[in-house]
Amino acid sequence: MNMLVRLLWVGCGVGVSTSGLAAEWSSVFTVPVSVGYTDNANLAAGDKKQDESFWRIAPGFGLSAKAPHWNASVGYAYSLEQRSGDASHHDNQHLSAQFDSEVASNLLFLDANATISQQRENVLDAAGFSGQNLRDVYSWTVRPALRHQFANASRAEVAVAEYGVSSSGSNHAGDGMGERVNAGISSGGMLDALRLDLSGNDDRFRYDQPVAAAAANETHSQSAALSATLTVSPRVTPYASYGYERYYDTVASARPSQTYWRAGTMWVPSARTNLDANYGKRFSGETWAFNFRHNMRRFNWSLAYVQDVRTGRQDFVNPESLAIFNSLNDNTSLKAAVPDAAARAALVGLLMQSQGLAPITVLADRRYLDRSLTSNLAYSTAKSNSSLTVYWRDSDANKVSLPWGGGNPAGAGEHIRQKGAGLNWGYRLGVNTSLSAGLGGNIEQEPASGVENRNTYGRLGLSYVLGRHVSGTAEFRRNDRRADDSSRDYTENSILLSLVGTF
Repeated sequence: MNMLVRLLWVGCGVGVSTSGLAAEWSSVFTVPVSVGYTDNANLAAGDKKQDESFWRIAPGFGLSAKAPHWNASVGYAYSLEQRSGDASHHDNQHLSAQFDSEVASNLLFLDANATISQQRENVLDAAGFSGQNLRDVYSWTVRPALRHQFANASRAEVAVAEYGVSSSGSNHAGDGMGERVNAGISSGGMLDALRLDLSGNDDRFRYDQPVAAAAANETHSQSAALSATLTVSPRVTPYASYGYERYYDTVASARPSQTYWRAGTMWVPSARTNLDANYGKRFSGETWAFNFRHNMRRFNWSLAYVQDVRTGRQDFVNPESLAIFNSLNDNTSLKAAVPDAAARAALVGLLMQSQGLAPITVLADRRYLDRSLTSNLAYSTAKSNSSLTVYWRDSDANKVSLPWGGGNPAGAGEHIRQKGAGLNWGYRLGVNTSLSAGLGGNIEQEPASGVENRNTYGRLGLSYVLGRHVSGTAEFRRNDRRADDSSRDYTENSILLSLVGTF
């Protein structure tokens, strides 16, 4: 396998170096400069509240390139903040970068991505404007692949991915590097009304430090599966898979080395509607997946439910913030309004930052049974856009893992229940003026310790285009938390005034 890795890396390096820079490039640079005020800088309860003013600068850029054989995009922002009552400064970073290339036609490919996102160090504690309780999580993946599609639509692929996770702050349980090897072959159109897919993968991750006191310093999983898909009808596509999986995991509560199966169907009654649902069984018990989407001229609706085993590392390598970014960036109405990819990426980044999207990632890097239900309803007109999101999630490591070595630290993410809803609305008042608002709340619980937080938030913003390259925004926010322990209750009201230069 090491020889295969070397051959793929050498081939990709030669191919990329000779591909040249003949591409369509687009870029956008933003420099937001802000001043603000908060009546509760430390998110303290009652008479312990302390008001402070602050200033913030957050330069960033978006860059994209499109070429015949490769595409690339990168969005980056650095935020530096200084409070009047604090001698030290607060800073964080956001990064989303992707690169896809066809090094050798229909044979050798190279994909890569990198992200920097903020996750709460204690998933049950608050995260205010100052960045407290937030830590940077760095993740990256580089994936060369040998892939060939034959004339009869059959396909074969072998890919090797190197990936890593690194974090700032005091919690480094998920830090390390891994290697994933995937191989697969598909019958394509060789068989009438049936497609067969044979796949296998080997995934090894080495931790910088053990995930638990009695755990090994690496996890290793292997699996292989045969899948069959009926292709008789373009509207109804049944499928099933049968395979074997093996996990070398010293903290697993059951020996996860046995066969598994999954069966389901895809239903596409029209170009606007699609449904994908399946049911199966593996070492952890039953698995479910349901994904429904319906698009209309002004409405988009989605409903999804998943019940399966996940790991904390999956949330790091595929952070939720990146999924939200991709969802917003692919919005049909936004694409029509901002066709330039780099400008749209910068706009989405500013939108996410202004909405204060709360991270809900489970931080314990262990296997856990994850059940989640999410629904989103979006409505757009020529002047407005609205989005309502409702979610419920139960993530329990105790269902599939042994107790945490040395006890269960509160807020580490052993078992977290979350449910909430958020409504965001934007309206264009005129050619240069727009109004935005957000309202939502969530309940977070940790059954083992009895901790429960009930959070509500509200936001109201006004933006005005001052010139070709300069715009101004004014924003008011209110956050409120009611906890099982009154000493952890707090309210925060804050105001932010910003000038944003875009070039």
